Amino acid sequence: MSTFSEITWARKKLGLGDRVSLKSLRERYLFLARRLHPDVRNRESGPEENHELAEITRAYQLMVAYLESVAISLSDDEVRRNDPHAYHSYRFHDWMGGKS
Repeated sequence: MSTFSEITWARKKLGLGDRVSLKSLRERYLFLARRLHPDVRNRESGPEENHELAEITRAYQLMVAYLESVAISLSDDEVRRNDPHAYHSYRFHDWMGGKS
């Protein structure tokens, strides 16, 4: 498992916020990799760009391994929080004192 400092480095290297899904992580990685990949740029890449692409790939692999090994909460509150419609109707229901 990765250390706190490795995950912090990877998060910053990829420009991620405090919350991330596997889907958003993959999208961010592909966006960054496309910018640095020599085939996409249609020109030779220098050692700096090759090093940067390798670091982004390493950061992505660290984050994927971390996210695959960490348990997430499936409590009612957490699941509602990740479903805006359910969360707002749940909060509105509480605000109305349990009346619809």
